[in-house]
Amino acid sequence: MGINTRLCKVSNFGTEHRLNYTILGRLVNLASRLESAACDEEILMSLSTYELVKHSIDSTNRSEIPVKRFSKPVIAYSVIDMIKQEN
Repeated sequence: MGINTRLCKVSNFGTEHRLNYTILGRLVNLASRLESAACDEEILMSLSTYELVKHSIDSTNRSEIPVKRFSKPVIAYSVIDMIKQEN
């Protein structure tokens, strides 16, 4: 699985005869590319997602991953587990 967190465009796209509710854009493509780079049963997340969840998700830095159609490699994190919160 690949997860990337950013604002994107979500809407009905198509014609009056056939509409699809979908999501488009470069940032969606990044999530798809992370999914392709993930090993079996692995969840990869982008740096932007990691910054949002780093205090509740235990993860490891997978370093930079070359991503098709991106000029620079992307920093990816592999999810390990939820961080247990003490009460």
